[in-house]
Amino acid sequence: MLFKNVLAISATATIATAEDVYLYVKSSNSEINGNSLSSLHEGAGINYFFLGSAPASALTYDSDMKTIYSSYSGLTQYFTVYEGFTGLTVIGPNAELTFDDNNTLLINGTSDSLYACKNTNDPYRYSEKEYGLMHYSADAPSECIPLSLVNGDAASSSAAPSGSASATTTTAAETTTVSTSCTSTAPAASTYTGAANQNAPAGAFAAFAAAAAAALL
Repeated sequence: MLFKNVLAISATATIATAEDVYLYVKSSNSEINGNSLSSLHEGAGINYFFLGSAPASALTYDSDMKTIYSSYSGLTQYFTVYEGFTGLTVIGPNAELTFDDNNTLLINGTSDSLYACKNTNDPYRYSEKEYGLMHYSADAPSECIPLSLVNGDAASSSAAPSGSASATTTTAAETTTVSTSCTSTAPAASTYTGAANQNAPAGAFAAFAAAAAAALL
């Protein structure tokens, strides 16, 4: 009986460390302030974050592991920062994620490293029209917009203009759009070279994809 009680307490403690979070943009720029995050498929085990206009979909925050993740059909993807890009990937957690007293997300202890950028050389070219969420510890491109992410709630409204990407989670096989009737599919991959190359170092996606592929093995 004592052993069963210990197991029950342990299970309860484990559950208590995980909670749903809904991430929204806070920025002095009215175009992006209040936007939610979209998670769009960009490769095997890789979804990049983009800014969108629909209510945010739930992600799971583990305060013990200090990570954020999403699970779908048995596949867990973690909030990852890699060579400037941010997203949900199978690579595994690679940054310490916490929240301050104002519910602002801290990445490795700071909220000052996130930016909204276009033309980031993402494989499916979403960033030609939509703002991607990028991470720069220093020397962010001048055309990018500084922002922070705050934990809101499922019903929060967005200040994003109509036509922006919705709060979406996609997989290689399908696209699921949250709180909207519009469903989008990923365009064919391309070798588009017109993007602002300083936003994503050369070879960044190739390295990202290789790490994700290794994690899927």
